[in-house]
Amino acid sequence: MLIIIDTCILQNDIFLDGVKIDTLCTYAPIRGIKVALPMVVFNEKVNHYREDIIEKSKSLITAIKNFRKLSQKLGSIYPEENIDSAEDLVKKYSDYLRSRCSTLNIDFLPYPKSNIPELLQKDLLAKKPFKKKGVGYRDAFIWDTILESLKPTDKILDEPQIIFITENTTDFYDSEKKCLHPDLKEELVKKGFPEESVVVSKSIDEVIKEYLSTKQSALEKEKDKLKKLPYIGETDLYQQFADDAENQLRSDLDDNDNWNLIKLGFNSVLETPELTDFQLKDIDITDIRLLPDKRILIKLKGVAETYIEGFVDKSDYYLNDGFKGECVSASDWNDYMMSVDIQREFLVQANIITNPYFSEILSSDIDVSYQ
Repeated sequence: MLIIIDTCILQNDIFLDGVKIDTLCTYAPIRGIKVALPMVVFNEKVNHYREDIIEKSKSLITAIKNFRKLSQKLGSIYPEENIDSAEDLVKKYSDYLRSRCSTLNIDFLPYPKSNIPELLQKDLLAKKPFKKKGVGYRDAFIWDTILESLKPTDKILDEPQIIFITENTTDFYDSEKKCLHPDLKEELVKKGFPEESVVVSKSIDEVIKEYLSTKQSALEKEKDKLKKLPYIGETDLYQQFADDAENQLRSDLDDNDNWNLIKLGFNSVLETPELTDFQLKDIDITDIRLLPDKRILIKLKGVAETYIEGFVDKSDYYLNDGFKGECVSASDWNDYMMSVDIQREFLVQANIITNPYFSEILSSDIDVSYQ
């Protein structure tokens, strides 16, 4: 079996050091499963970093120059910019990512030998993963990579050859957003593969639960103890969870990538969103597992009650029915925009890895999503 990861799954794990990818790559070899990134995904991730670091470095240099203007006549001396060029950082990031993938035993899948006329025909017919108007070539290359990774077999499938982890429900999933799109199943059959030879999954957690969890060892007694006294060493686990969740939500709202706003249920319509209040409630430890290397995996979830301010185009505001009652207040900002204050709840989930003695948090990641 081969697990292939899409770019969107790694959106918030820039350096591939999150708990989810760590756990997946720890368990997969035990089951004889390989984890892989298509080169399309690798280069797309590097390009996302390039776009982000160029924008941030320009903002930083501008801020330093403005600081000097305000301070130099008052005797304050600010050091010269000593910032690596954006392209230097991109090269370092690319090298780091390759090294990190090697550490995690993630393979790279080469660019596919795509049949261009065949791709063009699929594009013209708007066959998945294409959208209308010629959008979807990167997704098409990822799908061709998947097809080229399949191997002929006379085995009666009781499990798929490939699990493709992607949140892209528009281009790879059926209308119910549960299974592979019928266009893609049809293509599998045409190429001589059973339609069940490739399955889609929306998250790394889902794959671990479905295909790898039989190798995990539950620690129910420790879970009960931790619920009564939620401390890892001197760290209040619940407070750390709340702080990390708030920071993650602020980061998602501040991110220029529309993907995070869509994940938060705003569908790219909310401009300059700002978190004004955050409370995490109903915190629960849902699972504790012993990893093969004796580290401990702890899963938590909670519900975030929030207030978020922002601006919405008037047409979008009314098309969204005023955010379906979530709007606490709304007022005209100008002829085109509304100023809104939205009350919204989010599901927050965390994966935390500790040492075997529950005395130190080694790594953690947080996911915030709209219900």
